[in-house]
Amino acid sequence: MLRCACLVVADSQTQNILLVRVRDNLKWYLPGGKIEPSETAAEAVIRELKEELNIAIFPASLRLLATIKDVAYGVADDVELNCFTAQYKGNFSPMAEISEVRMVNWRTEQDLLAPAVIKLCHYLDINPI
Repeated sequence: MLRCACLVVADSQTQNILLVRVRDNLKWYLPGGKIEPSETAAEAVIRELKEELNIAIFPASLRLLATIKDVAYGVADDVELNCFTAQYKGNFSPMAEISEVRMVNWRTEQDLLAPAVIKLCHYLDINPI
């Protein structure tokens, strides 16, 4: 199982969620990435957001929103998304392997979303943030 840590920036009222696209992938993902063996999920989301989007997360503000398990898109494995909310500083600037970042409407643009992201959006429908 691929273990990942992600930041959730969403507006349940407008049903928009911040997502990233890696290189030329067809599906969009939550900002974040794989948890290294030597780090916690919280440490991973802080590291990944700095590396990929030049965002500084305030560690004391990190809150685990949900843990989502589903099939990983494009690989023969499952994925576990440790989804956090947090306060942060900076503008979302694509870096490293990120080619695009934008708000996506999870109702009207669901065909863009990776399976685990769709599952998180169903969670947000029931548990708005």
